[in-house]
Amino acid sequence: MDSNELDLVRTSVQHLVAHCTPATFATDLVNMGWADLYDAEAAAAVTVLADEVGHAAAAAPLLGVVLAQALGLTGTVVLPPLARGTTPAWPGVAAGSDLAVNGLLEPGSDGDTLFVPTAAGVVQLPAGSLFVHATGVGDPTLGLRKVSGLVPSGPVVASAQQWAAALAIGRRALASALAGLAARMLHDATEYVKVRQQFGRPIGSFQTVKHRLADVHVAITAARAGTATAWGDDDEWSSIAALCLATKASRLAATHCHQVHGGIAFTAEHGFHTLIRRGQSWLGLLGHPDDLTRLLGEHLVAHSVVPRTPQLTLATHHG
Repeated sequence: MDSNELDLVRTSVQHLVAHCTPATFATDLVNMGWADLYDAEAAAAVTVLADEVGHAAAAAPLLGVVLAQALGLTGTVVLPPLARGTTPAWPGVAAGSDLAVNGLLEPGSDGDTLFVPTAAGVVQLPAGSLFVHATGVGDPTLGLRKVSGLVPSGPVVASAQQWAAALAIGRRALASALAGLAARMLHDATEYVKVRQQFGRPIGSFQTVKHRLADVHVAITAARAGTATAWGDDDEWSSIAALCLATKASRLAATHCHQVHGGIAFTAEHGFHTLIRRGQSWLGLLGHPDDLTRLLGEHLVAHSVVPRTPQLTLATHHG
């Protein structure tokens, strides 16, 4: 796919994200032909979609759509619960002939069929057999819901190895979303410091402000390079490293961009805080980044191998 074709795809995705609802997101993607694009060029399809969802801070079932597509399934994939220590915890755990389910659903994930990842593979369950309720944590506007219950286990529709491969793709998608969100914070902060006056000149002319925003720009560029490298490697550990880099970019953007906004960013009227809340709620959906960092360290000690260094190019940074 050349740059002109990629720009056309990005424009179409931007329009879709701006006008869809969580309930219509998956259907609108099908109508747009996103699944065909995924089959042809998965890296471009996932990266552009996730980046634009992140930039818009959209409440959309991004990970569920990507994971289902990666598994070749039609339905709703249950995400792991927000748990520390295990990375990630299994949404489904065998209990004799039953299955104990404890996971998350994204907004708009209201199909009749649920796919629950377990240690033995992905199990298919009827959605009506489980309890669904608000999580009560994180960003309430994101619409994450908890799904739980003890039900008879269903058929295994994908192997544990297929789930592991899909999870790596999901982590690349989440990395792109976090990088897109960080880029949105950087854009808003840059526009603000151009017009905010102090001592008779824009605060964007102050060296300290420049340095903070430059650091954010570098972190975003590194995150996107890490994600591109992970797509090239198609490797579990590169995908984890990409998500860790994107987490760093998101956290740094939240800190520095908030600081250059000053007190106004605390106000409900300004809205910058909504970007921070969205980023905090996305962190940990496919494993907490601090636990993932620890896993990378343990892998290094055990195998003396680290993920390949991200390859920086002139085309790495977008918007």
